[in-house]
Amino acid sequence: MLQRRERDTNSIGFFNVARGCGICFVVACHSLIYFYPITYREGLFGNLLPNLGAGLMAMFFIISGYGFYPQKPKKCIRTQSKLLLRPYLITVCLILLAKLGLAILERRSFWKFGGQYIFSYLFAVNEGWEGTILGLEVDNVAMFWFFWALWGGWIVYNFIARLQSQNVRRILVLGCVLLGWSLTLISQVWVYVIPNMLVVVGFLFIGHRLRETAWLEKPSLTVPEYAVLLVPSLITLAFGGVDMYSFTWLLGPIDILGSACLGVLFCRLFAWLSTFPIENKITEALGYIGFHTLWIFCIHAFEEKVFPWYRLGNLFSERKYIAVILCFLLRCVVIWIGLKLIEFVSRKWKRIKRRGNRPRIVIE
Repeated sequence: MLQRRERDTNSIGFFNVARGCGICFVVACHSLIYFYPITYREGLFGNLLPNLGAGLMAMFFIISGYGFYPQKPKKCIRTQSKLLLRPYLITVCLILLAKLGLAILERRSFWKFGGQYIFSYLFAVNEGWEGTILGLEVDNVAMFWFFWALWGGWIVYNFIARLQSQNVRRILVLGCVLLGWSLTLISQVWVYVIPNMLVVVGFLFIGHRLRETAWLEKPSLTVPEYAVLLVPSLITLAFGGVDMYSFTWLLGPIDILGSACLGVLFCRLFAWLSTFPIENKITEALGYIGFHTLWIFCIHAFEEKVFPWYRLGNLFSERKYIAVILCFLLRCVVIWIGLKLIEFVSRKWKRIKRRGNRPRIVIE
C-alpha cells in the first residue's frame, strides 16, 4: 500500500504533471477534431469534450495565477513580453519562413499559401474573421490566442493586485470578467483576443487566492465547498458550450464560472495526487512536458500551420480513426524533436553569451 506524503504547495513544481496531462489532452483533441469537426449540440452533455477542454484551459490560467506576484507595471510588461511574446514572434517568423520555403519548392504563390498568416499574427485575429486586409486573406492566430490572453491578463491583473483594498480588487476582477463576456456579445472577432484577456483576469485571481489562502493544502473539503465547485461544473458540462478560442460561452457567465470551478477541481485533483509517492517514466515524461508548456504550444502551433496533416485523411478516408491516431503520434514525435532542437540551441546560445561576458585581458 502506498504511503502518502504531505502536500507541498510551496512550489508549483507539482503542477507540471497537471500541465503535462493538459497538453496531451489538447494535442489529442486537436488531432481528433482535425478529422471529426466538432459542432455544438443541444442536449444533456452534448458538448462534453469542449467543455472539459475549457476546464483544462482554465486550469492552465489558474496555475499561472498560483505563481503570480505583483510587480511594477513596466517590469511586469517587460517580463511577460519576454516570457510570452518573444517565443510567439520567433515561432511566427519560423512559420512564415517555412511557408515561403514551401511556396518556392512547390512553385506556388506565397501570398496565397502563406500570406494569409501575416495579418492574422500581426493583429492576433481569432477564428471567425471574414474578408481581406490590403488584398490579403486573413487566417486565424490558432493556439497563440493562449499567449495573448495570458500576456494581457497578467498585465491587467498586476495593476489590480497592486491596489490596497481587497474589496476593490474583487469588484474590478468581476468587472473585467463581465466586460470580457460582454464584448463577445458585440462581436465574435477581436484583435489580440481582448475578451479573453479580460476573462483570464478572473482565472488568475482565483489562482492567486489559492496560493494566498493555502487552500490546496487543506486535507479535505467541506460539503459546502464541494457543492460550490461541483454544481457550476456539472451545469456547464451538462448544458453549456464553451470554446474560449472563438469566444463561445453558451450559458454566458455561468459557463465562465463553471469552467473556473472545473479548473479548480483539476488543480485540487493533481494536488491530491502529488501526495502519493508515484514516480515512474510516465510521471517523469508528463512533468517534462508540463515544464516546457509554452514551447510545446509554440511547436504545436508551428506544425498545425505547416505540416500537411490533411493528407492522412486522404490516405485513410474510410478509416479516419487511423488518421487521428497517426496524427497524434506524429505530432508527439514532431514536438519531441522540436523540444530537443530548442534545448540544443538554448545551450549553444548560453555558451556564446558566457564567452561574451568573459573579462578580456589587455596587455600593454
